[in-house]
Amino acid sequence: RDIPEAGPFLPKMSAALRRFLHMMRVKNQPLADDPSLIRNVQEEVAVENRPFLEFITRNAKYIIAIVVALILALAGTGLYRYMQKSEQEKVQTQLARIQQQKPDAAQLKALEDLAAGTPERLQPAVNAVLVQSALAQGKFEVAAAAYGRIARDAADKPLGFAALLGQAGSLCNAGKYDEGITLLQSAIAKAPVNARGQINLMLAEAAARAGKYDLSAKTFDELAGGREGSEADYYRQRAADVRELEKQAKAEAAKPAEEKK
Repeated sequence: RDIPEAGPFLPKMSAALRRFLHMMRVKNQPLADDPSLIRNVQEEVAVENRPFLEFITRNAKYIIAIVVALILALAGTGLYRYMQKSEQEKVQTQLARIQQQKPDAAQLKALEDLAAGTPERLQPAVNAVLVQSALAQGKFEVAAAAYGRIARDAADKPLGFAALLGQAGSLCNAGKYDEGITLLQSAIAKAPVNARGQINLMLAEAAARAGKYDLSAKTFDELAGGREGSEADYYRQRAADVRELEKQAKAEAAKPAEEKK
């Protein structure tokens, strides 16, 4: 293609430079085919710039290859980001459509199927909606499983810690007290100081329901020890209530089999 004439963005150039640029655009035609062209260009280039020109002419094909590789890399990165955005929008659309359904077994199935086919980085959002649907239906084991997946995927984030507590609570509501208590005890060690009181309260109540009266009473005592006034009185009373339940349970267990009937 002809070299354009000088214009507002293209200063005038010599005939030698125009021939040099033209040859750069001709496919598979090495610069060495026209030595006079190189000499003419070199004569018109300042002396201090000649080494740079010689470097370009000697390595032109390598420079072009590097430029092409950079362009392809940039294009690939753009395509990857576009595909990620498109994929995220697709999941969001499906999730919004499922949320419009009433909370029932069909909704849970649709959410579980969506979670199974969703990239890992988008799964917490799907599992959060799955938790809501399961809790609304009293499906505590399903909620616990979804909470567990969120806790796993966001283990190093506040969301993961909150999900761990949700998992423990759901397990207790499902009657799986031993599993819930184990999670709560492990969570206390990881919890910020200002969150430990709430976790200990969950632990004390779960232990009382599970018949682990000693653990429950001791935990209530610890809660009372760190508080004052009516709040401390409440926890001390709860500890006393739990110990009374323990006495009743032991007395019931000591009765002859005939009396228990």
